[in-house]
Amino acid sequence: MNALRGDLGESIVSKRPVSQDVLTFFPASFELVMFSTIISVPLAILIGALAGRRANSIFDNIVRVFSYVGIAVPTFVWAVLALYLFGYLWKVLPIMGQLSVGIRRPPVRTGMMSIDALLAGRWDAFVDHLKHMILPALCMSVGRIAQEARLLRAGIIENLKKDYIVAAISYGIPERRVMMTYLLKPSLIPMVSIMALDLASSMGGSFIIETIFNWPGFGRYGMWAMLNKDLNAVVASVMIVGIFFALFNILVDVIIAYLDPRIRVMERAS
Repeated sequence: MNALRGDLGESIVSKRPVSQDVLTFFPASFELVMFSTIISVPLAILIGALAGRRANSIFDNIVRVFSYVGIAVPTFVWAVLALYLFGYLWKVLPIMGQLSVGIRRPPVRTGMMSIDALLAGRWDAFVDHLKHMILPALCMSVGRIAQEARLLRAGIIENLKKDYIVAAISYGIPERRVMMTYLLKPSLIPMVSIMALDLASSMGGSFIIETIFNWPGFGRYGMWAMLNKDLNAVVASVMIVGIFFALFNILVDVIIAYLDPRIRVMERAS
């Protein structure tokens, strides 16, 4: 009952209310996951659509290899590789923390530094923070892009065999219109279905990325709580990740109902 009122107890390590710790660390993780989603979803749609429309081409074969590698290789491997290439070898992107040394942190309003920097009119902090998010967000996105592009590719190849698609193409309707109007929406359904699990898993499994890139987020806080046997913090971490699993699944059901008109027709009929 206390948890339902927002009372998650007190952390035995930080000596603060766990709810206060959550409000401190959660926004940074949420911001990183949303930024990785902004990267992964358009890329997955673009790669999967092109591969599905050009099945068995050289590009499609490259995408299939990438999907197998992206799913099989653990996230921390991409993170270590990114640190070496972009942080030490080429030195084109920052690799640690949220801001560079010498840049003043904007006033905390939402806890998401990019939003706080915009609200404060701090363009220097906003741009620098975006640069710091690129590497961890990309590493978090690789597996998601590989899996979601693979599902979209399979959906497009399957739907290309449907009678209404064959008829639309045979009537001389431009390929781009067939792709955007008739083919893409039903093909997106398997991809959207798995996105909920990917998003919630990113919230729960972000501790690897956050630890490697020294990102002060909720995932690292949860791991820190487990290592220190901080029971109240562990329970709060598991509970919040579970809530996000439920919320993302509800959101996905709404999106699928929009993509598939048959679901809306069945709801009206019932």
